[in-house]
Amino acid sequence: MCQKSVELKVDTKGNDMEDKANILVVDDELGPRESLRMILKPFSNVHTVENGQLALDFIKQKPVNLVTLDLKMPGLGGVEVLKGIKNHNPEIEVIILTGFGSLDTAAEAVRQGALDYITKPFDVDRVENVVRKGLEKHKFNVLSGQLARSLDVPERAADDAGKENVEPLEDRLLCAEKLAILGQLAPKIAHEINNSLQVVQVRADQGLRKSKQGDLFNKYFDNISIGARKIDHIAQQLMTYGKPSGHKEEMISIQDVLEDCVRLLTEFGEIKRCEIHRFYRDGVPLIMADKFELEHLFINLIMNASHAMEGAEENKLVIETYLNPDGDFVEISISDTGFGIPEENVKKIFTPFFTTKRGNGGSGLGLSIVKNIVDRHHGRIDVQSETERGTTFRVSLPVNTETRNLERCK
Repeated sequence: MCQKSVELKVDTKGNDMEDKANILVVDDELGPRESLRMILKPFSNVHTVENGQLALDFIKQKPVNLVTLDLKMPGLGGVEVLKGIKNHNPEIEVIILTGFGSLDTAAEAVRQGALDYITKPFDVDRVENVVRKGLEKHKFNVLSGQLARSLDVPERAADDAGKENVEPLEDRLLCAEKLAILGQLAPKIAHEINNSLQVVQVRADQGLRKSKQGDLFNKYFDNISIGARKIDHIAQQLMTYGKPSGHKEEMISIQDVLEDCVRLLTEFGEIKRCEIHRFYRDGVPLIMADKFELEHLFINLIMNASHAMEGAEENKLVIETYLNPDGDFVEISISDTGFGIPEENVKKIFTPFFTTKRGNGGSGLGLSIVKNIVDRHHGRIDVQSETERGTTFRVSLPVNTETRNLERCK
């Protein structure tokens, strides 16, 4: 405890504590503690403790952005301390310190939530790069946490008749407040995501140039590049309520878009439990639409269908496309054999922040964004659901400009 008291006194000078990130160095050896202090001190407030228990005590008393944690210490082991840190505050980033003989344990620590590891003896450039990456990741964690907390709308008792006439107004006011918070946080979150994606995209492009066409790694790099572009576009959807991003239309095949969505979700294991049936009718024309927005729309609906069938006896996902009898709308239906949506909730599902998923199951934004995308394409979306039988979402998108003009006049 004496060690911790000394460290706090050493590092509190002027206003630096308020301007710099707080880093906690945990190591039972004085040499590594002091080495890291000297490396990190120019751009952070460095505190040091000599064992795992003192580290857990410290983070409960002082705000910490990042912890460097030695794996081999008397008393609590590094992995155990890592779990304690993450249980207390998952936003804190942890970097493991290890010798070359402990890489297997370091790998296990990374699987348990550590950001990265640093081997002893220290390489100064490596230490600075990993720690700066960790501090940037902590900023993103904080922003993500603020967003998650802002979207955490508690469910109300359905039978609370005493508030029957008050709740609709309260709900609208709360929704407006949440949307305002989302509008403020979305640009910051998108900026943090884009910073990291730029690195991924550059490395993927370099890999594509250096690998041979048809090579397995060339395929991997191509998938990484495509995925990075999709993530970048999806991140921008956070801003569609307050400041819609560019809406770029082109002639596309609905069936090709649906196949891309199914392939992507299959690769990520999101629909591995589903028995997928496709019914793509002949004669469905190309339409003018924003390809990325429609991918977002269909991925959302397909994932919802998959989640709705968790625990159901049957897991049939049915995707259909056809031209309506008048020939002016392409119809897309996505059906599941899940538990269905209660009748009283069907009219609410497109309302922002309405969700029937408990805990961390959902924010209630997905279907409201889907509705927004359909509206921008001057289409329609309908839902039919029967409890214990399943749900069908039907999206109608206009075939030509004349049809859209008629839709605007309605």
